[in-house]
Amino acid sequence: MQSWILASFGNAIFSTLFSLSTKYTELRIDTNAYTSYLLLITTFFAVTFNIFKHNSFIPNHFSILAGLAQGITMIFLNESLDIVNNPGLSMGIFRSQAMITAIASYFLFKSNFNKFTLFGIILIITGVFLTANLHIHHTKNNTIESFDIKNKYKWALYAGIAGLAISCKDIFTKYALSYTDMPLSTFLMSQLGFGSLLAFIYQYYKYKNLGIILKKNTEYENDFKEKSYIYLVIASFIFIGYCALCAYATKIAPNPGYPKAIDSFGIIFTVFLSKYLFKNSEISREQWAGVFSIVIGVFIICFFGS
Repeated sequence: MQSWILASFGNAIFSTLFSLSTKYTELRIDTNAYTSYLLLITTFFAVTFNIFKHNSFIPNHFSILAGLAQGITMIFLNESLDIVNNPGLSMGIFRSQAMITAIASYFLFKSNFNKFTLFGIILIITGVFLTANLHIHHTKNNTIESFDIKNKYKWALYAGIAGLAISCKDIFTKYALSYTDMPLSTFLMSQLGFGSLLAFIYQYYKYKNLGIILKKNTEYENDFKEKSYIYLVIASFIFIGYCALCAYATKIAPNPGYPKAIDSFGIIFTVFLSKYLFKNSEISREQWAGVFSIVIGVFIICFFGS
């Protein structure tokens, strides 16, 4: 089996682990603080690697824009993961950004747009509507849990905004790496660093506090602080591993869209495993159909539409 295929399946595994670890950590740490420190820790890893490789530390405007888009992505994606019971649903809506990227690439880079691209987009749109179907659980008395009503479609909206932002990040990445001589490690350092900066600005604006904020009034509030910090570091390791493996797979694949197609299978893994890890995370048949529709749509666009 070719190396890029193995790396792409590794991406799917890391994507699943990141979604699950994020959901698990956000049960204990405030979502905005988690996002800020996740990006800060991964920036530290990127800086260390850049020092080791003796690469430049000077960003360009495309890498800065990519970093700001990365920050917006993580802020809204993690908000969505915090709200929804099954993080796989958020990732399904989020990964539908392949549709946005395909359309934007056609106009900006004159990329191919054929009948397969159109069919994939139709599948994704259908999948989004099915997946975003009201995430409600009925109790034995046939009453509806108030939590899900309150956050009716907010999780889907946040995931959609994150998908739009990551599409912008993909476009800025294309410009930064294809039309300049910026090293990949310098780009990653800039992307993560400016993303972290934006996340901290948003955290300070919201809380006037730049520290790690632990959640209160939850079943985990009596956990040791160190335990929550360990979960944060583990999630950061997983995230930097995903970023590095994703960059490697994209670099060696015959088409940069191929790894993203295989990566999308992580959505199915996340939905399935969440059922056993988180409360009230069972999803309906319609939502399962939506998840598969999105994954198949992404697969078609990436493999046959480019």
